[in-house]
Amino acid sequence: MSLIFDITRVLKESSFERLKLTAMVIAMIPAIGISLYQKYEETTLKKENQTYEAQVKTLTEVQSSINNLSEFVRLQKEQLKESQQTVESLKKEQEALKPVVEADRKIVESILALQSQRARANVWQERLIGFGLGIVGSLFASLIWSGIKRGRNA
Repeated sequence: MSLIFDITRVLKESSFERLKLTAMVIAMIPAIGISLYQKYEETTLKKENQTYEAQVKTLTEVQSSINNLSEFVRLQKEQLKESQQTVESLKKEQEALKPVVEADRKIVESILALQSQRARANVWQERLIGFGLGIVGSLFASLIWSGIKRGRNA
């Protein structure tokens, strides 16, 4: 009810008072609009700043990753150079030892060939000795056996 009384009171007041009230309401509308627009701009600016900060943070992380990758590549290059030097060193050592190995191989082959020749030459000799020992052993066995038989018969 007080609203109705307020409305009636405003209507009864002078037109100057109404004009003042109307001017005040009209002035408040743009002020409210400007205030809302400023809040909107402030919020948008904060979001943009946050987006910029996130982008800066992401770029910093990317830069750090690139630096780490660069360090990794540098270390891999060093290891590759060391491996290459080791391979070259081993190749030089192989070339230095190759004549020695070839000479040793020839010596070993000649020793084996000589041993093979001696073994072939000695085969018949060993067989004859074995055959002769077999005959001698058979004679001794026959003598022993005949001695045992005489001993039983006696």
